[in-house]
Amino acid sequence: MQIIGIDLDDTIVDYVNMWLKVFEKETGVKARLSDIKKWHISELFPNVLDDKKMIRLMVKTWKEEDKNMKLVDPEIPAVFRRLRKRFRLYITTATLASDSQIKEFLERNDIKYDKLVHVQHHVEKLLDEVDIYIDDSPKVAEEFVSHGKYVVVFARPWNSSIKQNGYVKRVSNWKAVERAVLSFASKAGR
Repeated sequence: MQIIGIDLDDTIVDYVNMWLKVFEKETGVKARLSDIKKWHISELFPNVLDDKKMIRLMVKTWKEEDKNMKLVDPEIPAVFRRLRKRFRLYITTATLASDSQIKEFLERNDIKYDKLVHVQHHVEKLLDEVDIYIDDSPKVAEEFVSHGKYVVVFARPWNSSIKQNGYVKRVSNWKAVERAVLSFASKAGR
């Protein structure tokens, strides 16, 4: 059975919008999701945010706002149910949330999966057994494609540089994710 690796933050969880609320409370700087045009958010706010503070705010967001986190698309639970009939689904994430926070969020939102792969660095999400990835990171997409993996890129402002090709499909909702996965599955065939 083929395996799909699915990122958490901003692929399943609408994380950056919650982070922006915490960021505004801490710094007084108001920004919207559409303003986040770079993967490294600290580069967008160099006078108020360095990498260390950004990470601290990311941890704080999961700690203080985890009960308020929403799905990026309400269709996700239904899409997961359909995909699990044909694939094994791994949540592959380098989020700063704890395993218990991740599991609680997924359970609260009725998201059934087969395995949680929680790593420290994005490149550690690259697993030999995973055939197709769903992610929002431009760095992950480029890295995984360079290893012959298929990647469904969940379109976000910070990954607009990633273009579609034979190994990459850009999508903006989870029904399109499902179509892209099914299309890649026939190519990836194990």
